[in-house]
Amino acid sequence: MAGIEVKPTRMELLALKRRLKLARRGLELLQEKQDALIMEFFAVVQDYKAVREDVVSALKDAFLALGGAEMELGALKLERIAAGVPEAIEVSMRTRNIMGVLIPVFSAKIKKIERPYSLVDTCASLDVAVSKFGAALNKIVKLAEVSATLIRLAEEVRKVRRRVNALESMVIPKLEEAMRYIEFYLSEREREDIFRVKRIKKKLELRAARR
Repeated sequence: MAGIEVKPTRMELLALKRRLKLARRGLELLQEKQDALIMEFFAVVQDYKAVREDVVSALKDAFLALGGAEMELGALKLERIAAGVPEAIEVSMRTRNIMGVLIPVFSAKIKKIERPYSLVDTCASLDVAVSKFGAALNKIVKLAEVSATLIRLAEEVRKVRRRVNALESMVIPKLEEAMRYIEFYLSEREREDIFRVKRIKKKLELRAARR
């Protein structure tokens, strides 16, 4: 018999029935988890779209302010100022659990640093640009968090779907096939036993009649 190798006994049939029951229950639980993960995934997709729009808007405002500063100060001076700016952001990560999936949570901390330029020989547009880019940084970190969440959830959905497909298309059909094989084998053997008993009974009756 193709599929699961089994012994055609009643004990084996009972064991297969237990395995089939567990497999079907496992399939139900996995399908419920898959549905919940897909719902969560699409909810995060909506969050991603909203956060991405915020990032695009924040960067647009920041670059507009930077453009204004460049018009007033010139590109070379802006480059010299930018070269003197130290790293001012620290990003830390922790995780949270969504239905067994570890999701990253990023936190951004912008250090308070003294401006590497004099307020006297610069312009207000530069201060506005610095402020707007600081606000955009936090939104970018949030976008990275949501993007990572989407990736983790998509990976988990694929993993659960593979397990669901394996149970639906391989494990459960093979168990059912093995059970049908054993039931057919036992039924045939029972018919053979009945036929054998009838033959023996008939022989005994014939012997009794000759006496």
